Amino acid sequence: MKVASPVPKGRVERRLSARSRPLEIIAQVTWMLAIGEAEGEEIDYGTGELVEVLQTEAERRESLLDY
Repeated sequence: MKVASPVPKGRVERRLSARSRPLEIIAQVTWMLAIGEAEGEEIDYGTGELVEVLQTEAERRESLLDY
């Protein structure tokens, strides 16, 4: 599983448009609610799946220069 390198917080915030910030908050809350109900291996599996989805989207946006 390929994991993106960490990006300094300020850099990420600059990338986010005002329109995308509410979506990011919704995504974070959704993830935290799901993790709060999961146990052990479910957390590991869910985290791995999330990393794959985020990596794929990051690569897609990078190819479109949409970051």
